[in-house]
Amino acid sequence: MTVPPQLGNAPFAAILAGVCGGIVVSYRCGAGVWLGVTLVVSGLVAGLLMERRRLYRRQWLLLLPLLTAFAGVGVMAAAVHAPVRADDLPGGCLARGVVRGVTPTDGGERLEVELQALTHPGSGTVLPLRSRAYVYVDSARFERGQTLSFPGYFSEPARDDSYRGYMFGKGVDLVAYLPDSLVVVTGSVPLWDDVPAAMQRSCVHALDGSRLSVQGRGFLKALLIGDRAELDPDVRQDFADAGIVHLLAVSGLHVGILVALVALLLLPLNLLGLRWLRFLLVAAGVWVYAALTGMNPPVVRAAVMVTCVMLSMLLERPGTVLNSLCVAGCVILLVDPRSLFDAGLLLSFMVTGAIMLFAEPLTPGRTNRRNRRRRGVLQMLVVPCVAFMVSWVLTARYFHSVPLIFLPLNLLMAPLLPLYFWLGAGYLLLRLCGLDAGWWAALLDGGYDCLREMAGWIASLPGATCSIWLPEVAAWLYLGGVLAFAFALVYKRRAWWGIAIAAAAASMIAICVLPTGCPPDRVEVTGNWKQTTVSVTTRGRTERASLPHDTLLTTRINGRQILLIDAPFAESSVASAPASADAIIIGPRYKGTLKQLQTHFKADTICLHPALPLDRRDELTTRSAFPF
Repeated sequence: MTVPPQLGNAPFAAILAGVCGGIVVSYRCGAGVWLGVTLVVSGLVAGLLMERRRLYRRQWLLLLPLLTAFAGVGVMAAAVHAPVRADDLPGGCLARGVVRGVTPTDGGERLEVELQALTHPGSGTVLPLRSRAYVYVDSARFERGQTLSFPGYFSEPARDDSYRGYMFGKGVDLVAYLPDSLVVVTGSVPLWDDVPAAMQRSCVHALDGSRLSVQGRGFLKALLIGDRAELDPDVRQDFADAGIVHLLAVSGLHVGILVALVALLLLPLNLLGLRWLRFLLVAAGVWVYAALTGMNPPVVRAAVMVTCVMLSMLLERPGTVLNSLCVAGCVILLVDPRSLFDAGLLLSFMVTGAIMLFAEPLTPGRTNRRNRRRRGVLQMLVVPCVAFMVSWVLTARYFHSVPLIFLPLNLLMAPLLPLYFWLGAGYLLLRLCGLDAGWWAALLDGGYDCLREMAGWIASLPGATCSIWLPEVAAWLYLGGVLAFAFALVYKRRAWWGIAIAAAAASMIAICVLPTGCPPDRVEVTGNWKQTTVSVTTRGRTERASLPHDTLLTTRINGRQILLIDAPFAESSVASAPASADAIIIGPRYKGTLKQLQTHFKADTICLHPALPLDRRDELTTRSAFPF
């Protein structure tokens, strides 16, 4: 079957659309592999029939077989990576898995475990299991690559739909809270990303021994290699409220800055007739940077796209950057279909695609040598506006907060970010060679202080952010209107303008009429024997706080009075406690009964700590007595 000429510019756009549609259908409707096979065969048969009858003269028909076939591919990829529910797992089994990541917590560690199998201790039956889980333990003795065996007491990630969707996009289906004594290390295996992880640790150690200030070091780690462990939470919140939090998430923006630097440094190769070597070295440099970030998924996505662009230039094949972006999307989704629901992937791909589609048509003036500088200045204004036009709806949908005063700092960061990034990268290379320059570190610290002060000032302005909860239908209608707007700019037809206006109006009506999905006010408790994290949601806004263990205390979180009882009951210990609270949290060290508490305290909500054993939960009261 020949490829129609109408698909010559960006054929992977239609392929990516079909794969995305198949993934959505599979996860939303529970479609299996057989439906995917049926769609693939139907698409191929339809394509052959249309080729034989010469129906490609009608342009809208030529997309149908392509979309159908690759929708089937998307369905099959999603069925292979189907999620695992905790209710579907048999009880009383031992889980076996490999530690893929370790994150320190207040009371221990959070292990990202790639589950392999469940084993029934009595019969010895082994049930294969392909899923990822977060296992919270109360120690700090585990490492990447260790194989673990532990009781399979799993639960769902959260009752909050938005957070569950976030975890789904990350590929995490299950959560377990276990004491250290129940987790047994059975061995260790090599991981494919051991070398990138070691390279990232080398960068972290190099910066730890530098002359940078503590806060400047944490900022540079987040900016260069994506390590946000030492980043000040207040600074991160100020950057988010100012609308420039994307600077702290290593992504395609940082890869683009690196590509510009490497391409500029390798420009003399063109004069030597080694243009092909320049393209190969740029692609290799991007993958080395991806390894330094520990193969961070956004960087890997950008590296795939850059590689496609470099290969197309090397082979001198006609194509567009948009087509390379679609190629990268197809590769990523076929490897990990659930990344389609990851907020980071959607933001990076949609913002990049919007800049490719809108930046040039929306910049006034003709493209010639005389207007080049003026158009460059205008594009510095257009690009942040285009990025905000697409990103605000995704930010509101996933994070329920939209920065409003985003333009001033984005305009300032357009020239400053590449300079600061290049200075930071040069300083990191110097540190990896065992050298240090005090004046260089002072310059980086001064730049960080300037950025922090400006972000804090803009975040403190009234109306800097807006809290909003969008219905899902409204978000899809708005994005459909943006796509129709792109077609209207390209094809110059009134019909597309009408569709864009109608979709935008329908999205506004949906926002006003449909329920927003704002969660009700509630209190949630997570943690283990050494850690208690309380999440309090009030009017759609959630605040989290870590509380100490083995104590009785009262605190106020997000405007609600919280009483934690994680100690043996004693009359003297409750003398100073308030008689009423909005919520009482019963910790694992409380040995009394619920009736004893109710004689001293009044509360609207009673929460059980996750570390409470099942028999202790039944001993306290029946499950129906607790308002979950």
